[in-house]
Amino acid sequence: MLRRRWAGICTVPSAEGKKHNAALICLARRRCYVLYAMLRNGTHYRHPEPAPAAAAA
Repeated sequence: MLRRRWAGICTVPSAEGKKHNAALICLARRRCYVLYAMLRNGTHYRHPEPAPAAAAA
């Protein structure tokens, strides 16, 4: 499961035309931004709430 989730996340920067190493650095940078904001604000990590599924008509 974790591997599939990371595979989906890693394809976003790759779809933007970045090489694999650049995509990983991009993802690591995002995590650093989150960690820095948590330390700065003194908050805990909150999982993003899943978007509600669109109702099929």
